[in-house]
Amino acid sequence: MYPWFVFLHIAGALGFMLAHGFSVAVLLRLRRERNRERIGTLLELSAASLTALYASIVVLLAGGVLAGFAGNWWGRLWIWASLAL
Repeated sequence: MYPWFVFLHIAGALGFMLAHGFSVAVLLRLRRERNRERIGTLLELSAASLTALYASIVVLLAGGVLAGFAGNWWGRLWIWASLAL
């Protein structure tokens, strides 16, 4: 099961980066936009990406914790440091 937990962890990290990148792209587009309706649409789009961002954080943490238990890594300092970060 360990490889599947690691895959889940990596998939969560990839989803987090995609959702975060989407929010940054909207932010950069907002700087040039002057139309109020389009600004509202962009802000709604950015808010919708937050759901994916938070879901991917949950998947990232769950996969990491499960892989930590499956690999018996809890006695190592690096896993605690990664959780703290």
